[in-house]
Amino acid sequence: MKVNLIKSEIPVLWLDNWFVWQTDDIFWKKLAVLVLEKKIIVLDTGQYAEMLERYSDPSKLTEKLRRILSIYQAIATPYISTDHSSFLGRQTAIAIKAYAEGKDELVFNFEDLFDPLIQELTPLLDLNNQMHGDTWGTPRKFKGLSLDISIDWASIRKGALANKETLSVRREKELLGMHDAIRNIAMGSNAVRKKNVVDYYLRKWSKNTGNDNLDKMLEFFKSDHYQAIPYVEVHSWLISDLITGAREPKSSDYFDIIMIAMALPFADYMILDKDMRGRIVDNRLKIISPKGSYKTKLIKQNEVEDLLNQL
Repeated sequence: MKVNLIKSEIPVLWLDNWFVWQTDDIFWKKLAVLVLEKKIIVLDTGQYAEMLERYSDPSKLTEKLRRILSIYQAIATPYISTDHSSFLGRQTAIAIKAYAEGKDELVFNFEDLFDPLIQELTPLLDLNNQMHGDTWGTPRKFKGLSLDISIDWASIRKGALANKETLSVRREKELLGMHDAIRNIAMGSNAVRKKNVVDYYLRKWSKNTGNDNLDKMLEFFKSDHYQAIPYVEVHSWLISDLITGAREPKSSDYFDIIMIAMALPFADYMILDKDMRGRIVDNRLKIISPKGSYKTKLIKQNEVEDLLNQL
């Protein structure tokens, strides 16, 4: 399966939150100038939502942190992505159409990351979630679930280690995760989950294929077309490595993996924390070149100044 990525003409930089919080004014001034001169784009795939959730109590914000939050928002706002579910839905629809038409090439665009309407509505939905107990699936709402998810991961990891699963075996299971989830939910009695998952993807399937056959759709979710989706490829590698890896999952891991899976295929430069950087540059994970298909450069903290000067 050939994957064609239409990337931004302007270089794209992605910053992990740990790096954002420890930066100084000199860095932000240099970066702001580059952004204004359209020499770089700062891509946000959930970092700002994580910052807002972390400091939902404003009294915990120092003056320095408040300033950094304001600067980051101003620099990244034109390129704050939609939520991960909507983005994966878009990439899945593209793959469904190619699958139905018998094409062996998938084309994904950097612009698929963004939805101005959803971005405008997100603050209002977050407010409704907070004040009325609603459950709109915004990035901030999803961030609040990370602790429960990490507990589930710990349970999955315990079983994987007990069965001595290898990385490749685990990844095969992760690639079939959506297929198994849709099939199990369709066979179950939870009407809400059927509406949110099964019906959601059946609508995309029907729109792009002209039929609403669940079994035929399930075949797609086992196909090379689905497994070649960039988000699915990166996400499955990182989760598999986490589950079969040496350390216990942390509450922040799931959200981090989602943000990275969205950004990495389209980013030119990424500054990751030591743990995630180590996972990706490890030869076991065939994500970035020379062994992987993505040409993203993972920048170390001490290389940032040289990058900005180069740009």
